[in-house]
Amino acid sequence: MKQCLIMLICMQEGDVRCRLAVQIVAYNIKESVSSYVAAFDRVDALYFTGVLVKIPR
Repeated sequence: MKQCLIMLICMQEGDVRCRLAVQIVAYNIKESVSSYVAAFDRVDALYFTGVLVKIPR
């Protein structure tokens, strides 16, 4: 989790490699959710577990 926070902070500071890494993670999440929706034909809700993190600005 700490690595994600560091990556997001670096992305906000303009690090291009961190931005790409965040985009790749987001793409992988989208692909996973899409495959579940296709397999189950209908999804009523999505529930993400984990700790919510506020990114300092």
